[in-house]
Amino acid sequence: MRFLIVVTLIALSQRVHDVEAVDGSNTERNHLHQYEKIVKRSDGIMHELVNLLVDEKFNRRDTKKMIDRMEITEKTVSKVKKFVISHINTSETFFESKLRTIKQELGFANIEQKKTKHKINTIQKSMRDFNNIKHGAVYIRWGRTRCPNRDTKLVYSGYAAGANYQHHGGTDTQCLPKNPNWRKYHDASNSGAYIFGAEYQMNGYSIGEALHTKFHDYDVPCAVCQSKKRFNVHMIPAKDRCYSGWHLEYRGYLMTQHHSQAASNYACMDAHPEKIGSYSNQNGRLFYPVESICGSLPCPPYVNYRELTCAVCTF
Repeated sequence: MRFLIVVTLIALSQRVHDVEAVDGSNTERNHLHQYEKIVKRSDGIMHELVNLLVDEKFNRRDTKKMIDRMEITEKTVSKVKKFVISHINTSETFFESKLRTIKQELGFANIEQKKTKHKINTIQKSMRDFNNIKHGAVYIRWGRTRCPNRDTKLVYSGYAAGANYQHHGGTDTQCLPKNPNWRKYHDASNSGAYIFGAEYQMNGYSIGEALHTKFHDYDVPCAVCQSKKRFNVHMIPAKDRCYSGWHLEYRGYLMTQHHSQAASNYACMDAHPEKIGSYSNQNGRLFYPVESICGSLPCPPYVNYRELTCAVCTF
């Protein structure tokens, strides 16, 4: 009889400890810790019952009480085990659902990443196309046959030309190319509009390299230049430098025809001019240095009869 009781107790103890073998995450194991007292309690009852069996003074009534207590503990542990297993299954379902949600969100994230990458590629392509644009600011460099720096390219060089100083035709100065193209023509005067070459008018000047008698009555060259990096251009009179954010293409002196002659536009003649042709007083479009006159023009900052500078700037 004692042997059967001991075997029964060992079996009950094993069932109590089976709950510790339930596999689960750290969360499930934390739930098991809540019931450690129950397991310890069953162990205590088992040891107490074994001691009674060993003791010669044990009686059937005490043994039955111990077995009843052990069965109650077993039922409690069985409930705990079912609860933990159920919680594990619920947690697994919860985590599987979360995993599906995360995978779905990652799928959306990958789609958005591809869209973003496409946008970035489009922007980068636009920037490359923008950098490769060859339609930058175009300006005329008066008095020179070449463009000023590496950031520009020469479109063509030619001859400064305009209306004769005694005529009342066009007022703007043109840069005529060296290789004109003709269509239908009639080589005879029709008493219409004329265009003449241009000459420096520097008689009596010896102010620096630009305003000097050595250029007097020589023909004026010109160069049409295109900026590779900048797209806006402006000629600033009375300044030999650009404002903040602008790039200086070249500086020089403001020139136009004499105040007593036909009106013409103001041009920025390069501070280091070249002369073409030979010395010959053919007149045509004439370039005189421009002087400021006080009166309606405030002095200071301007000075009466002082030659004005100029700057061609790009942005």
